[in-house]
Amino acid sequence: MTRLLVSVRDAEEAAIARRCGVDLVDVKEPSRGPLGAADFSVVGEVVREIAPARPVSMALGELLQWKPNLASQLPAGLDFVKWGMAGAAGGSEWPSIWRLAVGSLPTQTRPVAVVYADWKAACAPQPHEIVSQAARLRCPFLLVDTFEKSSGGLLQSLSPPELADLVRLTRQQKLGVVLAGSLSEETIPRVLPLEPDYVAVRGMVCRGGRSGPIEAARIERLLQLLEDHSIRSVSRIA
Repeated sequence: MTRLLVSVRDAEEAAIARRCGVDLVDVKEPSRGPLGAADFSVVGEVVREIAPARPVSMALGELLQWKPNLASQLPAGLDFVKWGMAGAAGGSEWPSIWRLAVGSLPTQTRPVAVVYADWKAACAPQPHEIVSQAARLRCPFLLVDTFEKSSGGLLQSLSPPELADLVRLTRQQKLGVVLAGSLSEETIPRVLPLEPDYVAVRGMVCRGGRSGPIEAARIERLLQLLEDHSIRSVSRIA
């Protein structure tokens, strides 16, 4: 069954996500960009609220702006972190920068690779290049997200066949798949047949868009949608 990742901006939202039964809680600050890093003190509060009952991940912004010495300040208890690759296209140094960043992480914290579906707009490397490097770095998951949140969602940036090809390539490299990018109740049923490990949302479960507060009823409706899809899939197999 595809599981649910919800991005929260503070411990109060994290508590709502935990009570609703969200599978993985991610921490980001949406006012700081698609993968905006929250203050470390805020992330620490979320970890104390969630862990170890649920895994916790954290967005760390864009790789080219990251300072590896900050890794020593990451809150204890983080399971995953991720950087975007905006601005890295055209250069040959981003794989080594990424490798150094990964090497600076605490041993219990694993890196999640990020592909921007609108990678050209983000000036990011091509998706297949990132997948290849992610396999070398033993990333457990690849997150497919969107950089420009005002330019449509995931399926506006990647056609269904293109997304299916990317998921297939990712699976071939033994990585799990997380699909995000302004997903909605209309688009999630279209990506679930790809059997991602997680769908990742924020705006969909917020009142008034991704900068608004999370609402439990919206999370519960999405969890029901995922459960219904799983039941139908099992029925077809049977």
